[in-house]
Amino acid sequence: MLRTALTSKPDYFTNHFRQVMRNSLNLATGVTTRSRDYVTMRTELSDHRPTINWAWLLGGVWDVLERGQPAEAQARVSLAMTVGEKVSVDHGSWMLWRGLSCEDLPPYALIAGHVRPPTPGVLTANRTADALWLEVLLSHLKEINTYSEARKRLTRGPSPAPLLPVHLDADGVPLLPKAKKNHLCYLDFL
Repeated sequence: MLRTALTSKPDYFTNHFRQVMRNSLNLATGVTTRSRDYVTMRTELSDHRPTINWAWLLGGVWDVLERGQPAEAQARVSLAMTVGEKVSVDHGSWMLWRGLSCEDLPPYALIAGHVRPPTPGVLTANRTADALWLEVLLSHLKEINTYSEARKRLTRGPSPAPLLPVHLDADGVPLLPKAKKNHLCYLDFL
C-alpha cells in the first residue's frame, strides 16, 4: 500500500512531511520550510550521531530540491552514497569520510537536546510518521510473524510418538510392556 502510494501519489508523502515541518516550526502556509531547521529544532533523533549525519545529509538534499536545483540534489545524493559506502567499509566510522560529503558538521547538541525519554512498552509516536503508516507496518509485521510460525509448524514434521510410561520392578529394573495378543509391539523389532 505504501509502496504503491510512493509511485502513484508521491506528493502525498511530500505534502504530509512539509505540513508536519510547518506545524512543528509554527510557520505560516507559503513560508519556505527548511528541513535542516526541522532537523535541528524539532526531530527526535536522540544522540545517535550516525543517524543525525544521515538526516543532515538528506535535509540538505530536501532544501536544495525546494530551491528548484535538482542537479545539485543529485550531486549531494551521489556524494552521500559514496560516503555511505566508505563509512560501511570503515565499520561505521565517519571520521575520514565526513569531508567528502562537502557538509558542515550538524549541531549535535541542539539536535539531541529535545528528545523525550521513551515509555517502556509503548510504541513511540513521532511527528512525521502518520498513524495510518504505523498501522500498515504493524499489520505487515503480523503477517510475517503468522507466516513464519506456520512455516515452523509445517517444517517440524509430525509430532514424535508419546513415550510409554516406565514401570520398575522391586529391584528398580524397568519392566518391558507386554504386547497384547494378536498385536505387534514396537519392542518386537528391537
